[in-house]
Amino acid sequence: GRGTLTINREASPHHLVSVVIPTRGSSGFVWGEERVFVVEAVRSVLENAGYPHVEIVVVHDLETPPEVLTTLTEIAGDQLVLVPFSGPFNFSAKCNVGFLAATGDIIVLLNDDIQAAQQGFLAQLIAPLDEPGVGMTGAHLLFADGRLQHGGHLYSRRELAHAFWGAARDDPGPFSALRVSRECSGLTAACVAITRETFDAVGGLCEVLSVNFNDVDLSMKVRSLGLRLLWLENVVLYHFESKTRQPVIHGWEYEFITERWFFPAEDIYLRS
Repeated sequence: GRGTLTINREASPHHLVSVVIPTRGSSGFVWGEERVFVVEAVRSVLENAGYPHVEIVVVHDLETPPEVLTTLTEIAGDQLVLVPFSGPFNFSAKCNVGFLAATGDIIVLLNDDIQAAQQGFLAQLIAPLDEPGVGMTGAHLLFADGRLQHGGHLYSRRELAHAFWGAARDDPGPFSALRVSRECSGLTAACVAITRETFDAVGGLCEVLSVNFNDVDLSMKVRSLGLRLLWLENVVLYHFESKTRQPVIHGWEYEFITERWFFPAEDIYLRS
C-alpha cells in the first residue's frame, strides 16, 4: 500500500510512432558487458514497445562504423530509416533532421544510451498525447544502478535541473512525487514524445543550443502554446549516461536560455 494509484492509459491504435535516435555508433560497458549503445536501444524499443506501428529513424554521424548500420538493418528491417549526418556535433540539429525524415504523426526523441525497463513502455509514453491539452510526455529514467536520472525538470531563477536527481529507487519523493505521473516544468529530450503538429508548431529544437538546454527550450516552447508537460512515473527506462560525467555548461548557454525565457523564483510545480 503505497497510497498512490497508477493509471495505465490505452493508446489509440491509429498512430504511427517515429522514434528518432541520434547516434555515432559508440560502445561502452553496461552491467559488466560491452555493448553498442544504439544497437541495444533499437533492439529494446522493438522488443518492448507494446505498440504495432513503429518507425525507427537513426540519425548517424558519418564516422559511425558500417557494421553498426548493418546490424541495425538486420534488427529493424523495413522499420528502419537511416539518416546520415555530417558536420560538428549538434544534438538539436540531429533531432530536427530526424524529424524531417520521419513519417509518423507522433515523434519520440530518444538518446542512444537508453534501454526499456518494461514491456509496453512506448504505448504508455504516447497514450496521454491523445488527451486534450497535453503537449509532451517524458519518461522515468534510471541510471544503471537504479538511482533516478530524470524525474522531470525543475526550473527556478537559481537552477535549471533534474528534479530529485540521484534519488534511490525506493525513494517516494516528497508527497510521493516519484510515485505518481504529474505535470512538470520541463522534460529531458533523452526520452520524450510529442505530436508532429506540436513539434512543427514550435519549430523543433533550437540549433543554437547544440549541447545544453535545448530540451529546456523545447519544454518552454511547448508550454508557451498553453500545453501541459507530463512526467510519466510508469514509463521506466534505463539511461546509461555517466553519473561521473558532469556536463560542461558554458556561460553563454545559460545566458541565452535565461534571457530567452522567464524563470520564476521557485518552480511552479515543485516548491522547495
